[in-house]
Amino acid sequence: MVLTVLHPRPGGNHSEQQEPLKVDIVAVHGLNGDAVKTWTSEKTGAFWLRDYLPADMKDARVMTYAYNANIAFGNTVADIVDFGQDLLNCLIDKREDDEESRRPIIFIAHSLGGIVVKQALTAAHVDARFQTIKERTIGIAFFGTPHRGSEVASYGKVLASVATTVMHRPSSKLIGALESNSDSLQRLYNDFRHQLVNYQILTSYETKAMSIVEKHSALLGVSGEEQIMVDSNHSEMCKFASKDDDTFDKLVKRMRRILAGKSAGQPNSSNLATLELFDQYYEVPYHVSSVFTGRDDILQKLRDTCLPHQGQALNGEPKRYVIHGLGGSGKTQICLKFAQASREKFWGIFFIDASSASAAERGLLAIPQKLAAEKSVEGITSVEGIKRWFSNHTRPWLLVFDNADDPELDIAKYFPTGGRGVVLITTRNPECQIHAPTSSSKIDEMALDEAVTLLLKASSATSLEDEASRNSAKHVVQTLGCLALAIVHAGATIRQRVCTLDNYCAEYARHRKQLLDRRPIQAGTDYDHTVYSTWEVSIEKITSLSTETAKNAIELLNFFSALHFDGISEQILERAWETLRWRQSSTWAQARILSIFSSTTDDSHFSYAINVQKHIDSSLRFWQNELWVEDERSKDRISVATRFGWVYSLNQNWKQCRDVLDRTLEYSQKTKNGEFIDSLECTHLLGEAYFQLGERQKGIHLMEKGFTMARDTRGEEDRITLGFMRRLINLLLDDNRTSKSLDLIEKLQILEKNGLCDRSSEAAHSMMLYAEALSQSGDHRKAVELLEDQIPKLEESLGGNHDVIVDGKWVLGKAYWHLNQRQKTAELDEQIVEACISLFGTEHRQTLFAKRNLAISYQGLDRRQDGIRLLTEVVNTARNNYGDEDPFTMKCVETLKRMQASHDQSIAGKAAESLSSSSSQWALKNMFKRHNRF
Repeated sequence: MVLTVLHPRPGGNHSEQQEPLKVDIVAVHGLNGDAVKTWTSEKTGAFWLRDYLPADMKDARVMTYAYNANIAFGNTVADIVDFGQDLLNCLIDKREDDEESRRPIIFIAHSLGGIVVKQALTAAHVDARFQTIKERTIGIAFFGTPHRGSEVASYGKVLASVATTVMHRPSSKLIGALESNSDSLQRLYNDFRHQLVNYQILTSYETKAMSIVEKHSALLGVSGEEQIMVDSNHSEMCKFASKDDDTFDKLVKRMRRILAGKSAGQPNSSNLATLELFDQYYEVPYHVSSVFTGRDDILQKLRDTCLPHQGQALNGEPKRYVIHGLGGSGKTQICLKFAQASREKFWGIFFIDASSASAAERGLLAIPQKLAAEKSVEGITSVEGIKRWFSNHTRPWLLVFDNADDPELDIAKYFPTGGRGVVLITTRNPECQIHAPTSSSKIDEMALDEAVTLLLKASSATSLEDEASRNSAKHVVQTLGCLALAIVHAGATIRQRVCTLDNYCAEYARHRKQLLDRRPIQAGTDYDHTVYSTWEVSIEKITSLSTETAKNAIELLNFFSALHFDGISEQILERAWETLRWRQSSTWAQARILSIFSSTTDDSHFSYAINVQKHIDSSLRFWQNELWVEDERSKDRISVATRFGWVYSLNQNWKQCRDVLDRTLEYSQKTKNGEFIDSLECTHLLGEAYFQLGERQKGIHLMEKGFTMARDTRGEEDRITLGFMRRLINLLLDDNRTSKSLDLIEKLQILEKNGLCDRSSEAAHSMMLYAEALSQSGDHRKAVELLEDQIPKLEESLGGNHDVIVDGKWVLGKAYWHLNQRQKTAELDEQIVEACISLFGTEHRQTLFAKRNLAISYQGLDRRQDGIRLLTEVVNTARNNYGDEDPFTMKCVETLKRMQASHDQSIAGKAAESLSSSSSQWALKNMFKRHNRF
């Protein structure tokens, strides 16, 4: 890998160089080329970079980069990254002194060499070591570089076609690598497009019949991109037989214009205008599978139906397309492939998990946060609001509703209108075709030849064309019914050498027989057993290894099986790695993993708490002896147990919370760790648990004890101490100890005014407590004035759905109620319900609390039927989720009976007022506060 200077000639006569050098021109060859041959005419032997260019651009230093392109593109994308990095290093070496480092750069790239240049500049964009390269590059001349797929062929096939043309008989390994890496190279193109505002682009494309890289594939498609049509084939298009060559003349003139008219680093405003219109938001949760194969017919239908075009109407309905079929048939992957290939056609692309109503609503309500740069989305906090925003948006957008399988879910209620939009739905439910009667595709099993290729890719076969391998693979995919997901599972199993291509069918058949033998008479489809059996082959093989690693792998799979697929974040694994590096026993490792899952719970992932608790319940029965061992890890054991209690508190399972934390607190005192921060947190949670279970005085006593301990050990101004103060005030207010609460609030506000509290949310929390104390002392008007002034300001600084704001709206609604402004109370309760759905989903206990309060507000407005309808929904959900004996379920049932028995408006008002008791309202309010740790 060498960067050779062609002009001025090293060691040559300096008198030959009359003008100071003003620009570095760097040529990068492509596949099957080299630093000289690629640019040399076979007719005349002219090496134009050396023989012609210096005469026309005397102020240019001309260099050519030599590298082994067959290796660069013959393995993985990592090799391309390495060669791009080497190109940057070579440039840094050639531009060492200050004058050289300030010199502008123009790249000339042929064919796949353009990919190396794009990789180099993308890396320079994020690596400070190459800052001068990024800033001084002013132009790029591409000769036949395939940036994307053509109108008739996928990107992988275009790349393979280039290799076949320039190498005549390229190895199957190279062809396989180009096809399998095409998605990563497509992502490189998409990333690179955002840098185009910094460069002038000159694109040359071939016009001979049977062009290898067609115009659509060769063009970057941005405004200001200069184009040169070259009447030559792919290999000859950058070889100039004489100085009179028309393409050479155009190239030189354009490079001169670039150098004369664009100072280094100056943005190209015309490019910027186009880029601002397209590809601004690409909110897609996954990458296209690196082994994606086939489905060209479906992708072509999507392009024909869904891609926006000039002059598209702004009114009417968006385009819709439904992709339906068996689970695991590749529906989501097809959408990802389409989205990736078409991102420059849309202003924004957004994926919505539509597996449930709550997931769909969360996905839509998360969009405004992703559109922070769009002023017009500020203040949107409802599903209807975001739908209206998309309906009125004039730039082309794509919404993908993925996994809309639930036949009870009316997915259409989430569709915006607006003629610039496209709605794409994936579903197992064929009834969803009603949403796009003329635009839908059923995804069945793969074509046999494509299925064979997919299996060979997934198993990392050395050759995709070997006849023996394809025959063996053919038997496997036919056994699996040519189902994409089952084939990928099988390929992974073979790739990891759990099975071989030849013996996989025997292993699969044994597991399938076992599964069918134990299935009920009314069983699922063959499809279910096909996919499940491929899993069982892998699981059994991992289990049979009997190593510590295998045991941990199975345990992790068990944990992950209880979590939603988009809730398994990299953060969990990173934190697990940091925590478990020192582990000594598998059982203790399991406890630590659970505690890490517990601590990741936040506003947007309350499903963690519900699902992790299932493991905590069963695990505590087996870990009791080991969890409370007195050893050097006592603080870690306290942390683990406290997080378990934290999960119980989030799920409102106060008895389990009390039981585990009682023992934790006893253990912390026994091991003399009472002042440890997690021991303090344990004390706080235990106090809340006792309070919720009716032992109010004991709960307040524990909270006071924790506050005193935090103050004495950490200081009055410490955030832990201030957190205890707020929690203690919560309990005192609910116990109607207004006077003592006001004393503590006054002291708390003094500390915050002195600058000892630097978090706006904490100061806002204290303000809410003060407003609640005012209302409780009878000064409802003053509480209303304070909250009406502060809540809009907090919404602007913290966001409309922040838990402190929701808490403030609850306090304000209660004050309105006491002032007999029942309509305002109901309006706030409706906002709280929307916020809870956004934060926690439709079935979380916190959302049910909010809906129950709203039903009571409706009753107070004599909207009896609305209240009964809403509360009936709450009761049914609570019974399904928590059972008939759950205290909250029982309270809701009792409230519903009293509502149904109420016939007189005055009775209804009194009943509603009495039902808005401090205990039920306190439970709702404090659920918001509990999920904020110190």
